[in-house]
Amino acid sequence: MIEAGTAVELVERPNPEWTVARANHVMYSARTDAVLTAALATIPGLSTSWQSALLERADQLLGG
Repeated sequence: MIEAGTAVELVERPNPEWTVARANHVMYSARTDAVLTAALATIPGLSTSWQSALLERADQLLGG
């Protein structure tokens, strides 16, 4: 369990270009950007629900 004041150490960052803030921006704000949507959908470790939603959105945006 983590709470205020708990020391946290970053062990690895496999996708440094994808911060939580950037992923949330694509998921919730940049909903019409097909390129970013498709790119985010391919990130390893992304939840299955997000991958599915993003792939469906990208398909719709790209006219599929």
